[in-house]
Amino acid sequence: MTDPRGNITSYGYSSKYQSAYLTSLNETLAPGGTLISSYSYNFTTGTMLSTVDPDGYNTTYLNDVLGRVKQVIYPTRDYANYTYNDAGNYVNVTNENGWLTQQRYDGLGRLSSLNKFQAGSLYSTQTYTHDWQNKIVTDTDPLGNRITYQYDPLGRTTQVTKPDGNTTAVTYNDLSSWTRTSDENGVGKCSTVDRLGRLVSVVENATSSCSTGIVTNYNYDELGNLAKTTTANLKSTTYVYDNLNRLTKTSYPDATSETYAYDNNGNLVLKIDRKNVQTTNNFDSLNRVTTKTFNGPAATTDRYSYDPNGNLIQLQNQNTTVQYGYDSRNRVTSETYAVGNPGFALSVSPPSVNLYCTPTQCTPTSATATLTVTSVLGFSGTVALSYLPPGSGTGGTSLSGSSSVSLTSGGRAQVTLTATLGTLTGNYVWTIQAQGSGKTALLQFTISEYVCHTNCPQNPAGGSSPSGSSPLSPSTGSEAYIVGYGYKGEVLANMTYPDGLVAKYGYDGLGRISNVTSPGSTSYATFTYDRNDRVQGILFGNSLYASYTYDRLSRPSQIVLTGSTTLLSLAYSYNRTGTLAAVTGQVNQVPVSEHYRYDPLGRIINAVVGSNNVTNTLSYQYDSLGNRLSQSLNGQATTYLYNATNNELKSLTGPGGSISYTYDANGNLLTRGIGSTNWAYSWDPSNNLVSVANNGITQGQYVYDGSGRRLESAETSTVYYAYHGTETLSELASNGATTDYIYGGGMMIAKVSAATVNYYHFDALGSTRLVTTFSATVVFSDNYQPYGQDNGTPYGSDTYKFTGKPYSAATGLYYYFHRWYDPTIGRFISLDPKHGRLSNPQSLNLYIYVRDIPTILTDPTGEGDSFHDRPYTPQGPGLTQAQQAQLFTILVIVVAVVAIVATGGIASPVAAGIIIGASLGASVTTTVYTVTKGDKATLAGAVGSAVTGAIAGAIGGGAGAGLSTVVGALATGGGSVLGDIAGRSLEAGLGGRQYDLQGQETQKELILGAGVSLVTFGLTSGFDSSAGEAAAESVLGPGPMTSEQLYHSDELISPYVFQRNMNLAFLGTWSALLGVLLPNYLNQW
Repeated sequence: MTDPRGNITSYGYSSKYQSAYLTSLNETLAPGGTLISSYSYNFTTGTMLSTVDPDGYNTTYLNDVLGRVKQVIYPTRDYANYTYNDAGNYVNVTNENGWLTQQRYDGLGRLSSLNKFQAGSLYSTQTYTHDWQNKIVTDTDPLGNRITYQYDPLGRTTQVTKPDGNTTAVTYNDLSSWTRTSDENGVGKCSTVDRLGRLVSVVENATSSCSTGIVTNYNYDELGNLAKTTTANLKSTTYVYDNLNRLTKTSYPDATSETYAYDNNGNLVLKIDRKNVQTTNNFDSLNRVTTKTFNGPAATTDRYSYDPNGNLIQLQNQNTTVQYGYDSRNRVTSETYAVGNPGFALSVSPPSVNLYCTPTQCTPTSATATLTVTSVLGFSGTVALSYLPPGSGTGGTSLSGSSSVSLTSGGRAQVTLTATLGTLTGNYVWTIQAQGSGKTALLQFTISEYVCHTNCPQNPAGGSSPSGSSPLSPSTGSEAYIVGYGYKGEVLANMTYPDGLVAKYGYDGLGRISNVTSPGSTSYATFTYDRNDRVQGILFGNSLYASYTYDRLSRPSQIVLTGSTTLLSLAYSYNRTGTLAAVTGQVNQVPVSEHYRYDPLGRIINAVVGSNNVTNTLSYQYDSLGNRLSQSLNGQATTYLYNATNNELKSLTGPGGSISYTYDANGNLLTRGIGSTNWAYSWDPSNNLVSVANNGITQGQYVYDGSGRRLESAETSTVYYAYHGTETLSELASNGATTDYIYGGGMMIAKVSAATVNYYHFDALGSTRLVTTFSATVVFSDNYQPYGQDNGTPYGSDTYKFTGKPYSAATGLYYYFHRWYDPTIGRFISLDPKHGRLSNPQSLNLYIYVRDIPTILTDPTGEGDSFHDRPYTPQGPGLTQAQQAQLFTILVIVVAVVAIVATGGIASPVAAGIIIGASLGASVTTTVYTVTKGDKATLAGAVGSAVTGAIAGAIGGGAGAGLSTVVGALATGGGSVLGDIAGRSLEAGLGGRQYDLQGQETQKELILGAGVSLVTFGLTSGFDSSAGEAAAESVLGPGPMTSEQLYHSDELISPYVFQRNMNLAFLGTWSALLGVLLPNYLNQW
């Protein structure tokens, strides 16, 4: 196959069964090389036996006599087992860690319960009940908290009752095509769609008739592309597309615009932003970006490199280079940072020693190990090698080999080391030291508790050279360092920090973190949970104990931190809509009293905050777009003025005088003027803040990697950063001091600096209320106003404060990863890279912080708040698949009636067959579609489910016994698709990637002879362009199950799709069969 850019992909097929099975996939890389994936099958049953990825890693599959996957063995020898009980209608899933999950289904293949086991005993049960339309009626969690759903005759949600008794409601006006969703207080939001189901308006704070409120409108072109968005202040953004429906231009209300261009494969190759800066992208033959060039005043280029499996292994930009290492399951094992111009960084490959493993130790079967040392940043010189394990383990362990190795610029050298080894137990570390640097690269050879792999986790590190700088980086120096990751089965077992600190993670029988420790005797934290998997208690390493209680909606109701005394006690109460009403208690023996009120849109309008021996009363007013118009602090008012075309804050006037603001064309803050004081802000072409100056004196300079993470900060001192995702792992100061941050249970629990360990204690929002020492002494305490300003004077100082984010005292800003936040105005100082959701117009204002609901929402990455679609509010706009199928059936009935009238009654049996067959076919296929996809309306989904089902049934009804062949084809094809999907959906993506029928990996799967099966699947389950996603979602059940509730959601696809589609295939077949038999019966009668 040759794509529009001339890239070639070749497919190899089996010599048996008329080439029905894909056995190899060859992807040609330009400028050279070929990536080869191979597949093997049991040709008797048609099931897949193994896959080999381009890196040569093999995944194998074992199947039962029905062709269902019963075991998956990964390249690391980890595994997942599936046990089917057809009599009990359940499936057990276990893995090498011993975790057991059981999913039970009713007779129609609907998930009825999710059971979790610990130590062989039932631990918790989540249950579901359904109605005749396969809709969830009740969802009961393991603690008995129940959500109840009600539906109209068309299967649309009309009411949801939450465990606390509060309800949300949905009303539908099909003639006017609007849907009104009412929250717990009865406040409504209306969504109107056109006849093609496209969202055309949203009315917030709407009346019961949806006639008035805050209105946002959307317009579309004749092909369905969004052409214009008009906000409540009547400002419009327009969009232009090319003949292939690709966005080519966005025009904003402030007369700025962005333009886009694409290559023949649809890759974005050119973007011209609102500042007229061009960004050009180049792609390889697999359509992966290889370079990104910013053609601004000083052109810079980001460069991307990939391994054969498509994992990003290096991203280099103007100031930084970040490298990634992976294991055979494509999990990150190392992340190497080089900031500025460190002179060199070393990449070290682990020794390729063959090991014979037992549960507790590994014995080398070869005396020779090969070590590869690579110069990452063009360093040439000599690297000294030494071989001395740190004393852990037994057996007279030693390595001998070269004492040094010479590297040419950009080159690599292999050193053969002779291993004199007994059995290996524990952790062994050999060091590779760059001469004269004082830095070492560590080669860590880890023997895990259960198994050791040939490729053990690598842990290289580089050294630093004399200071150097790049155009946008601080001139204080540069650094190179690494973070390493080790795994045990499915979970992260340890992390190695740049300074060598190791954090080890223990897990309970349900896969939840139970403790975080160091290899020595240090325990950072121990966790306990309730049956809803919520953290119930944390015992910190300083013996302080934090207890957490929750209300029936899983919201924190109390947090208490105790030692010899109670250091923190916070009680929470909530309004009907879920907004925070009050927080009371004490922090560090100082009383806390916080009370909040909100407007109908949930935006905070009043706060009384008493803490730190200070009580402040605040009130806020907003415009329809969420911009703060005024603030009153203890009766003193501040007013705000905005540019109506782009929501930029122009000025504010308050008790302290006026402040003016200016921005560049991309919406980044340029200046902030306060009387004679002028703050200036500079940005790079990627819209990252790179410097802040006050009256010409630099207060801060910042360096970012190609992913937008801040890797260097130069304020009062220079600090380098390492991350795990978006969370700070380490801070490396230019004077050599390091601070490591320890995480567990989704929160920062401690920081380690030299020999000092301090512990963090957060509130329900994630804001730091206390920091304590190893002796449980409080060294920091603080309380906050709604938008993050300190309420009074904090006790002590710390960097990580409001919502746990780092605060820059030099600039007064919080760093939120992708953007910087100013708590004094409650806004970000640049636009959100993500553009919000049309269904929620408040999210379309790209400056405001968490939609002005800062007491319960956070923004972890600076790209939109943490609170997306409300879990108890169904999606409203558009006709559901059930409704559209019913309308289609009505049309079929009309056609049948016309046929009867036109033939004088002769066509009555045929018409009856049409009606029965169409009704059953449309209902069944639509039910399948709704179960697998949820209740979202798309025209393609309605046509793909109702039409195909109705056609299959109607043809059967009209043709009488003539459809027996079709019924046979349905039965045969149904079995084929079940076998095909069961065998292939599990491995869809071949690397845990989501099953997407439009994705490249699934195209490979489609060629595996599943074409006919997918057509049949479309007839029986409403196949459309998103059916692959539906298949993946069907594993998780039709309702509230999420991937977080399962250990391997991507691995559970096959058995559950098999069971569900087996039942649905029978329903589809019977619907067609009834369409055949009933007309004949009626005719005889």
